[in-house]
Amino acid sequence: MSPLLPAMQIPLTTLSDLPDAEGQIILAYLAWTNQYSSLRLLYPMMSTPDWTFLWPNRQRFHAGDLASIVEVQECPGGPSWVFLHEPHHDFFLKVPLRRTQESSTGHIYRTLAAHHREVEAFTCLNGVEGIANCKEFSQGCLLMPHYCRETVSHRMKAGLACKPPKALRWTWMAQAVKIIGECHRLRVLIADFSVRSLSITDDHSLHVTKLENAIILDEEVDMIKEEGQRARDDLYDLGTVLYDLSTWLESPSTSGPCGPWTAQSHTYLLNGFRTCWRTIISKCWNRRYSTIQEVMADCREFGIL
Repeated sequence: MSPLLPAMQIPLTTLSDLPDAEGQIILAYLAWTNQYSSLRLLYPMMSTPDWTFLWPNRQRFHAGDLASIVEVQECPGGPSWVFLHEPHHDFFLKVPLRRTQESSTGHIYRTLAAHHREVEAFTCLNGVEGIANCKEFSQGCLLMPHYCRETVSHRMKAGLACKPPKALRWTWMAQAVKIIGECHRLRVLIADFSVRSLSITDDHSLHVTKLENAIILDEEVDMIKEEGQRARDDLYDLGTVLYDLSTWLESPSTSGPCGPWTAQSHTYLLNGFRTCWRTIISKCWNRRYSTIQEVMADCREFGIL
């Protein structure tokens, strides 16, 4: 292993809505050269010295190899992702990690399939309004705008005291419809559209900042009929996002009709909604839309778009 260069202390960003990964503690030691153009070393640590990690380039690091500790923080993202923020710049890094465990039964490691899907999706949607400008960086990292650190879900956890004005939330609801419209136009299914995958920019716009489950469909694939009506799944999730933005409360589950919370059985929750949004959300939840174009047609009829 090459010697460590002098490094800046860079805090890990803690994302409270991500599951805790076996109570692990990750220590990060980050060294940069050439004015932040090259990531020399990110070093994760575990409380158990038998753990090793693999970079995407398959370089191995052992937990006991780091001599000095720069900073210790609990990282609920676990070994799949590490989030690093450089406080003097308007970006942060989303770093993929492969984890192995050395044992008599062999090595166990996480695949990077989700990371590759996300990079491919952000590349396909580059420049699309409502999609965060995220780019692949050195050693497989994603370079992300600073606002991606805080999702809409995080903001909702601050409580109703921080609830944005109704007019602004309605604007975000219209933007959510447009985002799905642009993604489907480019044949990208988000596949996990929720307030956990959305952030608010500095100019108070809604942006997608998470595409780990995105699916890019070939031209010959029917978006409506392919494998269980995937387009309708995105539209179902859209209905839940619209509901969450309107109430400023995250639903118990945004995992669709097979999850523990089934939106179709909770349509009574739409009592008191504006007629336009009550109609659109109800039709999303009850899968009465086949395409996003139908949703947008209703939005135009109601004067939303």
